[in-house]
Amino acid sequence: MWWPFSFKKTTEKSTISESSVKKSFSNVKKDMQEIKTKTDSNTEEIKKINTKIIQLESSISNLNQNIILFNKTLPVEEEILETKIPSSLNKENTKKLWDNLTNLQKSMLINIKLLLDEEGKKWVPMKYLAQELYPEKTYPDIKAMISNYTDLLLEHGLLLKRRKGRETYLSLTEKALPFIPKKELKVKQKEKR
Repeated sequence: MWWPFSFKKTTEKSTISESSVKKSFSNVKKDMQEIKTKTDSNTEEIKKINTKIIQLESSISNLNQNIILFNKTLPVEEEILETKIPSSLNKENTKKLWDNLTNLQKSMLINIKLLLDEEGKKWVPMKYLAQELYPEKTYPDIKAMISNYTDLLLEHGLLLKRRKGRETYLSLTEKALPFIPKKELKVKQKEKR
C-alpha cells in the first residue's frame, strides 16, 4: 500500500564531543563545591545567631522574673528599706555630695521630704512632686524630665522609686536625710503657710 505521506527515518549523528562533556561536568562540580562552602559558612553563622538568641531569651526571662518578684515583694505602703550610711560619710563628705547636686536636685529632695511629712506616709506620688516644682505646667509635659532627675538621685542612693500600676512613687533613703538642711525645710514650710 502506498501512503501519500511517507515517514522518513532520520538518524543524525550526535556532534557533542567528549571534551565538552568533561568541561561541563567539571563546571558543575565546581559550582557544587562553591555552594557547599557557602552553605557551611552560612550554617556557622546560623549557629552563632541561634546561641545569641538563646542567651537573649534567658536574659529576658531572668529580667521578667526579677520584675515580677520585685513587684510582688514591694507594695507601695511597705516600710522603706534601710540603707546604712557608710562610716566614711562624715560631715565633710556629706557637704561635698550636697554641693555637687544641682539646685533642682536639692529642691527635689527638700520637696519630697516636705511632701512625705505633709502626707504622713512613707511614699509620695511623683505627680505631687511635679506639681510642687512646676505648678504652671501639666504633669504629662514634665513627667519625663522629673523621672530623669529622680533616676539620678536614685543612682546616688538618695531616693527610692517604686511603680504601682501607672503611678510612680518616691521616698527618701536614710542616706538622704542628713543631706537635707533643716534650715531649708523650715523656710519652705513657712513659705507654704
